[in-house]
Amino acid sequence: MLHRGSAEGVAPNMAVVGMDGIIGTVVHVSENMSLVMSLLNRQSKVIATLKKGSGLGEVSWDGKDPRYLVLTKIPKTVVVKKGDTVVSSPYSDKFPPGLPIGTVYKVEQDQETNTYILLVKTAVDFYNVQHAYAVKNLLQEEMNELKRKIIKE
Repeated sequence: MLHRGSAEGVAPNMAVVGMDGIIGTVVHVSENMSLVMSLLNRQSKVIATLKKGSGLGEVSWDGKDPRYLVLTKIPKTVVVKKGDTVVSSPYSDKFPPGLPIGTVYKVEQDQETNTYILLVKTAVDFYNVQHAYAVKNLLQEEMNELKRKIIKE
C-alpha cells in the first residue's frame, strides 16, 4: 500500500520502484492511497534481460522463497553465469529499461523448451521496503494508440 493516490497523480498500471530496483505495479488507486502488486505475486510478470545485453525473458515469482524470482525463456544460445545482473527490458511499456531486478543465483536447463530457467536473487529486499516511487510512462498513450492501430489492421 502506498500513501499516495490519484490526488498526487498515481494511476493504475504505473511502475513502482525503490532505491534498489523494481518493486511492482500499481493495481488500484483511490484519492489518497494506491495498492501495489509486488513482484512477489504469482500474477506479476516483467519482461527482463541480462544487463550484458542479451537474453530476453519473463520474470515471475514461483510462490516459494521471497528472496528469489524465476526468469524463464532465456535461449540456450545466451551465455549465462551466476552473478549476472538481470534488469528490466527496453521493450517494456511499463518499466524504464535497465532497472535492477536481481542477480542470477542458479542456472538450470529446461529440457522441454531448450531454454534456461534462472533463479534470480531479488535486488529489492522485500522484507524491508520503506520507500517506493510510482513511475509514469509519459509516452504510454502514444504507445497504446499504436497498439490499437495494429489490432485494427
